[in-house]
Amino acid sequence: MKKQSVISALVLSVLPVAAVAALSALLTDSKGSWYLSLCKPSFTPPDWAFPLAWGIVYLCAIAAIYLLLRRNEAISPTIVSLLCAVGVLNVLWSAVFFHLHAPSTACAVLLALLGALVWLICLLRPANRASMFLLLPHLLWGGFALALNVSIALLNAA
Repeated sequence: MKKQSVISALVLSVLPVAAVAALSALLTDSKGSWYLSLCKPSFTPPDWAFPLAWGIVYLCAIAAIYLLLRRNEAISPTIVSLLCAVGVLNVLWSAVFFHLHAPSTACAVLLALLGALVWLICLLRPANRASMFLLLPHLLWGGFALALNVSIALLNAA
């Protein structure tokens, strides 16, 4: 892939991240009776913190992808695959946790997501440090989400 124009890079950055955000939001039911009935750990953030954190994560992802697309070098197929995997795993987590009501399985999805993010960040480190740093909020939020998810799974084990 060669260097993209400003407009095409912006569109190619925003559309996939917006699709992931929209699908994840549609699958997230934080007002449903199942979620509300769960025992949650004391460090569970207030409801307003989740869209704020995800907004930051998604904006950073858009910026990271944009910077990758605007470079003169080709983006490796591995980087493209990992970006796609991260998006798919974000959506899958929402489906597994909120619709399948499977917090333990959702932990496995988060582990895979974090693994893909770490791999992606390692690949970007030498090539595009700015994009690498822009993905760190996702890694940090994902680590926190894993701690929260594991706690919910343990507190609600039958």
